[in-house]
Amino acid sequence: MDAPHEPGDDLDLEPPEVMFLPLAVRPGDWAGRDARLYARRVPYFLHVVLNEGGGGPTAMLEMQSMPEDGVAGWVELDEPPGRDEAFALVPAELGVRAIVTGAIAPVDGGGLRVEFVVHRDDDEDDDASVTTTFRGVLAADDPVPALLRLARHLARFLELGWREPPAGLLTRNGAAFAAVLRGLDGEKLLSGALEIKAPDDRASLVQPFAEALALDPGFGLALRLLNAATAQAIHASRLTDDAACRVFDQCFASGPGDSDGCVAVAEQLADLGDDARAL
Repeated sequence: MDAPHEPGDDLDLEPPEVMFLPLAVRPGDWAGRDARLYARRVPYFLHVVLNEGGGGPTAMLEMQSMPEDGVAGWVELDEPPGRDEAFALVPAELGVRAIVTGAIAPVDGGGLRVEFVVHRDDDEDDDASVTTTFRGVLAADDPVPALLRLARHLARFLELGWREPPAGLLTRNGAAFAAVLRGLDGEKLLSGALEIKAPDDRASLVQPFAEALALDPGFGLALRLLNAATAQAIHASRLTDDAACRVFDQCFASGPGDSDGCVAVAEQLADLGDDARAL
């Protein structure tokens, strides 16, 4: 495994205090869902919510395999790493004070049981080293409320600031939530910061954000994530202006309700010289 992609390499962020790792996948009936996708992106979604709520800085560690001969891919965990191993995975220069790992498993009824194991290490005194576990079940058709409860518990335990997400930012639609998880995976591939090969059709990587808005036009976070991902990709010459605009057209055809997100997209379109769309 290569040195993990460091959070902040491709984003203008402060060094993180708390690092999320991918979850280990437990066996069970995943009913056709991509278990490894959920393992990577459920903690990433939680990290995003904590930062949107003012609780940052947190970050997500992207773990990729780097075989000598072959194609790079995502690292898949069967068991969550212990305290020492978890801290060893994170570049020491980041100086994080806590690491969040854990596991995810399917349950009867189509939901997912998530377990977040928090290793907190505030200083070199062993007495300050604490490990605590938080558990919850994400309903298949409405997973976000359970994730919000977990976010509140984590924010309190980690002594992070917390503001409740405003109305119109999140979703009560399980299919829209799943689409955003796919979009988060695509965002990382689109960034070019990883060695994992991205498909030739770069716009397809952020297309799931538009699909999420089609399922729930009130899912403001989907629009904001799409706007951030496309802005970064255009700046890095990873996505053409025309490709980004086509995805935005699909989003606005859904009538998104997040006024702040719409304004941010309009500003980006204006910067691209597309005043007609910006209006």
